[in-house]
Amino acid sequence: IALARRCFLVYAFNSRGNRYSPTNKWDFSWDDHALKDLPASIAFVRSNAGLSNSGRNITLIAHSQGATIVLAALARRDPVVTSAVKP
Repeated sequence: IALARRCFLVYAFNSRGNRYSPTNKWDFSWDDHALKDLPASIAFVRSNAGLSNSGRNITLIAHSQGATIVLAALARRDPVVTSAVKP
């Protein structure tokens, strides 16, 4: 909330498998989070914020499960993640 109050665009990623998910099925893995969900979320943010072709990076702030997902995607060198986020 503090970043939004300072006029930053803030997007909250809600990973599947929690009580807010549209389904309670647990038929996914960490690889799905890292290789499908995070790149799709980054692509959405870049498109929605008008950053698709700007060459500008986004800032990811992650904690616990979110940090694990980001690190897994970076370790696998996912091109969407590595092109948008510079560690």
